[in-house]
Amino acid sequence: MRILLACEFYYPSVGGVQEVMRQLAERLVARGHSVTVATTFLAERRSREVNGVTLVEFKVSAMLYGACLGTWTPIAGMSFAATMTSSW
Repeated sequence: MRILLACEFYYPSVGGVQEVMRQLAERLVARGHSVTVATTFLAERRSREVNGVTLVEFKVSAMLYGACLGTWTPIAGMSFAATMTSSW
């Protein structure tokens, strides 16, 4: 089966989501599936294939451009929590 996973950051970036996605992707490859991960471009990444997982990189990232670093403007009268949940 061909499987596409998408996450903002992937190996060699370190974090909980990155580790879960890496393990999921590599275990699916080990079971014979073709796995591609769509993720953010990282200059330090040395290969577009890691342990059988194909990586497709994009030069767009909310974290890299400050969307989650406090540079956003909330809607008037809404709390941070309401602003975050209203976009889901």
